[in-house]
Amino acid sequence: MLLQTLSPSPSISWTAAHTGGQTSQCLANDYVDHMASAAQRSCGLIAPAPLATFTMDDYAFFSSHFGFLECSLSRFVVSRLESAYASSDSFRPARALPLALYDSHSLPDFPYTRASSSFSAVVQLYARSSQLDTAQVRHHRFRDTPPWCQFGCDAFESMNHIFALCPAFMAIRRAHNVGLCDETSSLLEGKTTDHIREVFGRAAQRLFSDDAGLWPQYRTCFYVDALPPLADIAADIGPIVGVLPPQSDISGTSDNVGVSSPRPSRTTIDARLLSRLAQVWHVRSIRLAGHIWGEYKRRVCALHAGPTSSGSSVSSIATYSYLLPESLRFLL
Repeated sequence: MLLQTLSPSPSISWTAAHTGGQTSQCLANDYVDHMASAAQRSCGLIAPAPLATFTMDDYAFFSSHFGFLECSLSRFVVSRLESAYASSDSFRPARALPLALYDSHSLPDFPYTRASSSFSAVVQLYARSSQLDTAQVRHHRFRDTPPWCQFGCDAFESMNHIFALCPAFMAIRRAHNVGLCDETSSLLEGKTTDHIREVFGRAAQRLFSDDAGLWPQYRTCFYVDALPPLADIAADIGPIVGVLPPQSDISGTSDNVGVSSPRPSRTTIDARLLSRLAQVWHVRSIRLAGHIWGEYKRRVCALHAGPTSSGSSVSSIATYSYLLPESLRFLL
């Protein structure tokens, strides 16, 4: 093919090898033979390769949308669930707390300045600054625990879940709710109309739960020292009645069928009475938040307690012996 494509065509000639001749053809032939023979006798050292400092997995997970997964499967699943939860239409993070939407009555100082224990105040401080160490907070900041509820719920362990939704603390919420309803009824007894007392009684029943008709941002915020606007409830009870109807409206056995309820104005309930009601609701709210969080910490410690937990608890009690009078220290 070379003879046919090249122009002018190369000529082929035969040169005798190993003749010892001094012509250019003989010298070139001898040189090529020498190089071929020398390559066969070469014994140069091969450069050593460093040992591998890593190992490859036997297999890797693959996703058609994300390719090969470079992280663990559990972390990938958690991240995808978080993204799906945040992108859901029903997800309302409500991270910002616009105080203008909530009740503006002045709150009492004695639960913080004159209380024998400052635990409720500490819970409020940590809750409002997003410092309560729930599983979701620890997962986002330290990645040392899954974000799910540690008491078996199929939900993220957020502050709202712990204080308002988790069934593990339902009995505590119910007990405080009964106390709140009794205090509300006693406070309003004989000081306002039966209709307004009934409306505020139903609002008190929903104070510790998520209710779109009561809370401005659809979720309860009692655990961060916020209350729904009481003046708006007193001024316009229509939306509240629509969300929280009385039992007679639900069963259809009301004696006043077809008669609309009166719509009181802001002056129907005294401003000082509203302020007192706000203080009662506030005190009950922060006590419930402190009660739930204290019970939460006790249960979490019990879940993660090791075999030496009893011994450590005894030693921790002994470290506070200086708080007891000398006549009682022998009890430790």
